[in-house]
Amino acid sequence: LIYLPYFQSQERSWLRHQSTGELDDGKIVDGATGERLIFKKRGEDDSPIGPESDKPKRLLFCMDVSGSMYRFNGQDGRLERLLECTMMVMEALDGFSNKFTYSLVGHSGDGPDIMFVPFGAPPQNRKERLQVLQKMVAH
Repeated sequence: LIYLPYFQSQERSWLRHQSTGELDDGKIVDGATGERLIFKKRGEDDSPIGPESDKPKRLLFCMDVSGSMYRFNGQDGRLERLLECTMMVMEALDGFSNKFTYSLVGHSGDGPDIMFVPFGAPPQNRKERLQVLQKMVAH
């Protein structure tokens, strides 16, 4: 998933408004009125997607930190699974700050947007990641 923008940048796509190639079905009426650029063909797109993009992708993760997560954790381990998934997300995105910037927020009965990790300030080491998880449990 992290390398997906790189692979998408290498993927060929339809280049529209061409003077040669396959007839573009959406341009049939334009061709009847005299338009010459009514063809499409497969090729490399020049738009900056993936590693060529100068701005990192923004990801927002919203976690359920309501009381029911703690209450029913003994029955099905839902809070433990949430903490494990959160740790995996933080560790997976570590080192990709030039491609992705992310934020972790929580929602519960106390409020809809409890900030755990703001954009542009990810936890740098395991101790800071553990503190994020402890804040999630304490909330």
